[in-house]
Amino acid sequence: MRSRFCGIKDNNAFVEWLATHPNGYVYNEGKGTLHKASCRFMNRHGKIDTDNPPRTKTATGTSAKVCYETKEEMLAELGGQDVNRCGPCNP
Repeated sequence: MRSRFCGIKDNNAFVEWLATHPNGYVYNEGKGTLHKASCRFMNRHGKIDTDNPPRTKTATGTSAKVCYETKEEMLAELGGQDVNRCGPCNP
């Protein structure tokens, strides 16, 4: 099942999704880049207090993250698009 997370309000849900779907895939809409859910670039900042968000970076950042549980699900939606693949995690 596809999930979409965007902005500070979705940060903790996104971090939870990453933890519970380590074999999933994440498409960063803002940069047009595909990552494995386990990629070091996806969860560098962890959970936050959403009532008092930090002025620093968050896991969701400013770009929406579209998450897929399986590669087949991701390919069905993004297969025809020209996407960048993260070099370090090589999805």
